[in-house]
Amino acid sequence: MKPPSKRVRPPGTESPRPLERARDACAQHAWARAVDAFAEADRGEPLSGADLDLWATCALLVGRDEEGLHALERAHHAHLEAGATLPAARSAFWMAFRLISAGERGRGGGWLSRARRLVDECGEDCVERGYLLLPEARQRLAAGDGEAARALAADAERIGERFHDPDLVAIARSMRGHAFLRDARFEEGLRLFDEAMISAAAGELTPVTTGFTYCSVIFGCQLVYALDRAREWTDALKPGATHSPAASGSPATVSSTARRSFSSRASGPRRPRKRAARRSV
Repeated sequence: MKPPSKRVRPPGTESPRPLERARDACAQHAWARAVDAFAEADRGEPLSGADLDLWATCALLVGRDEEGLHALERAHHAHLEAGATLPAARSAFWMAFRLISAGERGRGGGWLSRARRLVDECGEDCVERGYLLLPEARQRLAAGDGEAARALAADAERIGERFHDPDLVAIARSMRGHAFLRDARFEEGLRLFDEAMISAAAGELTPVTTGFTYCSVIFGCQLVYALDRAREWTDALKPGATHSPAASGSPATVSSTARRSFSSRASGPRRPRKRAARRSV
């Protein structure tokens, strides 16, 4: 669900086609305007799987979850009809990720199984295999098995690096960070948070992953009272910045998803307040 590269039309040259207006608005991070333009375009012409993925991204970023999930489901089927198995699997994965994060484990599990089946049937060595490790890592983390969660997230991170997918790398690193926190290995976890946030601050991630990574890291810092670190990263991604969480969509939406993904129950022991107060982390 990657937005197109940013391009700005000269003043007075806005395309009369709703689909072109939607793509332009998406490239300019004008998410609400893009959602409206995609809806208008959908009434006049069939949308491709890629455009439906973009519509889903924009809708989810402005908190219109039902509309976004419906667009994701349509994107999945459009990719299948076009014979694009791996993009169909990617759309199915994001459906599963969002649904499971929202507590809908039945529906989410069904979409996750479909994504796995498509990737297995494809038989290719692909980046989607890395994404499919993330829900299992999260499940191990929730069960309190930090070591297994770290191993799975590390495998996902290596796949992301091999396929040059910074989104997968950042999510896997933040997940490894939470797994270290779960085992009270605070410094190791916080270092991984820092590395994930470097990518977010540099604009290397897609908007959804930028917001998710920021909220995941800030939540983790709060859990272990690394408040100076949380403030530092918040300042680095202040609302006026292009790659800030505010520019990446609804803060409530991404924060809610991150908090469900890395609940306090899964994150284990907290760093004592006294230690955090004596030593800046």
